[in-house]
Amino acid sequence: MAGYTAYHVKHAGGIIKFGPVVEHSWLLSLLLYSLWVLILENHFSHQSTNSFPGTLMSILGWMMIASLLNIFFRSQLIFQANLYIGLAVFCVFVLYDTQLIIEKRRMGDEDYVW
Repeated sequence: MAGYTAYHVKHAGGIIKFGPVVEHSWLLSLLLYSLWVLILENHFSHQSTNSFPGTLMSILGWMMIASLLNIFFRSQLIFQANLYIGLAVFCVFVLYDTQLIIEKRRMGDEDYVW
């Protein structure tokens, strides 16, 4: 066991020396996204999320049209916009569904999945 540990410690030094080189800007992004999620959760709680599914599906429809047009235009900007807008839309879908589950539970619904 000691030999196994010594072997891995010896070879981990190559990985550890690159620690200070790693890009740390993702920490700020993570903080901002977390803050954005908390603001959305606080702002859109208690029955005020009724228009979310329609709005999100409309955005997805426009994104699909843009994607079909992008087949002909081959624009990198449209591709990147679809990528990041799609990511944001599906994050909001997850937030909406989570909030819906929480509200159902508060109203007394004890439905669960095994």
